[in-house]
Amino acid sequence: MIWIWLVIIVIVIVIFRRKFYSFQVGTLNGFVGGNGTGKTFCATWLAVKTFRRRWRATLFANMRRTVANWFRTKKRKKPLHEMPILVSNIPMRIPWHGKSYKLLPEHLLLKERLPQRSVILIDEHGQWCSQFGYNNPNAINNGAYDEFLRLCRHYGDFAVFVCEQCSENIIFSCRRRLQSLNNMMGISFFSILPIFVARVRTVSVSEEIKTVETGMDGASSRLVIGLVPFRPLYDSRSFSGRYDTVPAFRWRRYKSDTMKTNTVITCPYEKVFADTKNEDD
Repeated sequence: MIWIWLVIIVIVIVIFRRKFYSFQVGTLNGFVGGNGTGKTFCATWLAVKTFRRRWRATLFANMRRTVANWFRTKKRKKPLHEMPILVSNIPMRIPWHGKSYKLLPEHLLLKERLPQRSVILIDEHGQWCSQFGYNNPNAINNGAYDEFLRLCRHYGDFAVFVCEQCSENIIFSCRRRLQSLNNMMGISFFSILPIFVARVRTVSVSEEIKTVETGMDGASSRLVIGLVPFRPLYDSRSFSGRYDTVPAFRWRRYKSDTMKTNTVITCPYEKVFADTKNEDD
């Protein structure tokens, strides 16, 4: 009877490993996908988990060091570790820790120092630094942002989470260094159970070659299952306030007696500056 149960358990584990996937956390982590596919949800969910794990580990390390310092002479006492923080360019709620800290350009351009082992989340990375702005002197080789990406583990052992709708929009100096690139293909929530199921396709980035990894059964996508936080960690429309300053819509209804039009809208060549709001109150 025991052997039968062991065989059943092994079969379940094999099926689970083929069908399901767990996010791997490295120094630079990418989440890409279309609107509403769950990239920001999963990135914030994983960033909060990573931060809380690092915060607890640092707290326990400081407790051990505090006790050890009691038995050391004044010259041999060791300073306590810095407590990590979570910084992001969108407001995030961290259970038992309040809100996240605001991410500033100075943090990424090495003008303002972050605590060791902090967690950084950049949503809509293309708005900060896009591949199509590749001539940006701060992002090209030996620029300030390029140096941050190259040496972020040396400088602070940071964990950086990057979200973008398409990996091609992530500037090359960042994209080529991503240890994991998760292509989100959709996410489902259940009204009864507090769980989510996300379909993920893992993309390996090696030099200038991107490879879609397949599972043991040849499938190019797998499922990630996790618990939905009791309170939302972020607002899925966190940038919606920018649209408040855009002039109101002027009603121009088509004529009711025709289904044709001779007007083709074209994008002007002159630089147009959007009327969106770019500063917080």
